[in-house]
Amino acid sequence: MDTGDIYAAAAQVLGTELTPEQAAALEDCCAAARAVCLSRLGKAPEEEHLPAFLRACALMAAGLYLDGDSSSGEVSSFTAGRLSVTTGGSGGRAARLKQAALELLRPWSRGGGAFLGVRG
Repeated sequence: MDTGDIYAAAAQVLGTELTPEQAAALEDCCAAARAVCLSRLGKAPEEEHLPAFLRACALMAAGLYLDGDSSSGEVSSFTAGRLSVTTGGSGGRAARLKQAALELLRPWSRGGGAFLGVRG
């Protein structure tokens, strides 16, 4: 699987037309997402796991893209008194996409998680 497959799936997740500059940024995010997902697995995925791996890479790439995209136009803050609307943030969508990617990889992951704040 190459980054072209990841790009197509990530673009579908984002669901918007991209400018050439945005497309280049998404391509970079796809390469980074593939590296992140491979590092979680510790090895190349087996043939039967490729669809889940592709989806995880696409979700991770979309999340990474949204983290760096200041022109997303999503409302990140709204105030009613003296009306104030702030746009450009991903509204937590980026974090949710990256978390979903990691959840998809969890069955084949080589660890990397820990319980924080749990007292025995």
